[in-house]
Amino acid sequence: MNVRNQFPRACQVLTVPRGAVDAQGGRRFVFVVLRNALGVGKATLQKREIRVGIADAANYEVLDGLQEGEMVALPGDVDLKDGMAR
Repeated sequence: MNVRNQFPRACQVLTVPRGAVDAQGGRRFVFVVLRNALGVGKATLQKREIRVGIADAANYEVLDGLQEGEMVALPGDVDLKDGMAR
């Protein structure tokens, strides 16, 4: 039996790990790590809504809400909160 992938293959897309994405009421959010312009002092987290596209077992394609080079936080032992110092 031959199997053919019917899904479009996207190249050069922005992705985030599934573990970084929080879903609430049909909307999806990530916590972006914000650093000041000089890169000194503590970074803070900003909760930001994103729009996702296709996904695989490990990642979501990001269609809107993030830019290349921005860093997102992954949850760990503590709950992430908007404005939290990192």
